[in-house]
Amino acid sequence: MTTLLACTAPSPSPTGNSPSRARAAESTTPPTTAAPSAAATPTSIAVSEEPDVQAAVAAGAEFFDVFATALNDGDSTALRRWAGPGCGWCESIAQQVDAELQTDGSTGAEAAAMVRHRFDAVTTRGGREAPGEYVVEVGADHVVTTTWEEAPEMWQIHIGEPERLVLALALTPRDDGWQVDGVRVVEGG
Repeated sequence: MTTLLACTAPSPSPTGNSPSRARAAESTTPPTTAAPSAAATPTSIAVSEEPDVQAAVAAGAEFFDVFATALNDGDSTALRRWAGPGCGWCESIAQQVDAELQTDGSTGAEAAAMVRHRFDAVTTRGGREAPGEYVVEVGADHVVTTTWEEAPEMWQIHIGEPERLVLALALTPRDDGWQVDGVRVVEGG
């Protein structure tokens, strides 16, 4: 069974330092809107308590939820709405979600195998990359559970080992919310 976290298309190559792991905090501040800016590549995080940074952190957590929902529901629509035109990682995951749905119907009730992704202990933090550009780091403990029917009425289940998944997201605000311009896998995946 394919795990949908590996990218098949090239992902943006970050430059500069990797994000530090100095502090993790959760934010529930609602996203703000501003004019869109040029694409950013996730490079570093300078932790800040600015309201606009808190909004970017909340948006990053929301995007992580959209990503998890796409994996579990087999629908890439919301993921594609968040993706900026240059987000190769977003497009790669969306294509994998679409391909999985088409090839084996893994999200349907009549599926031969059902793969579920669970993300627990979500942490977020972020900082300003440049005016109007933000880097948000979102992490969670990821567990993949696969269930399949080995024979009629005889089901098997495999629960994978927990793995930490941490994504660095380059975000920019736009008139209708936030846009993910790039994703870098910091840990896991």
